[in-house]
Amino acid sequence: MKKWTAVAARIQAGFESSSEKTPEFKAFASSFKAFLKKELAAAGAELAHFGVGHFDCYGFFQKDGKIGYFSISEVRNQREFKLLYRTAAHLKDYMGGHNHYVDMSDSSIDCTAKLIALLK
Repeated sequence: MKKWTAVAARIQAGFESSSEKTPEFKAFASSFKAFLKKELAAAGAELAHFGVGHFDCYGFFQKDGKIGYFSISEVRNQREFKLLYRTAAHLKDYMGGHNHYVDMSDSSIDCTAKLIALLK
């Protein structure tokens, strides 16, 4: 659970604002992708797609044929460290089901378990 608080702490540390993706943000996105892939695999799920936008990360995960979507929106100047997640019908379903949020900075919450529970 504390692993997710490290993600929130990195976001809280801040990123330089730029009209382009900075090397700092690219490094964060790469490490977040590796972290998420490992977390999901440990829970018997897989990271099916990971995308990087302009200072945001999003993608799809799946387990047992069920698909979920996640997103960390604009990481510059964040005051809240919430991960959006919801069900998805397929790997291009960016509209999906109802939005859910989990606070990555709360060490008492198992964020990975929340993502996986959505797919049951």
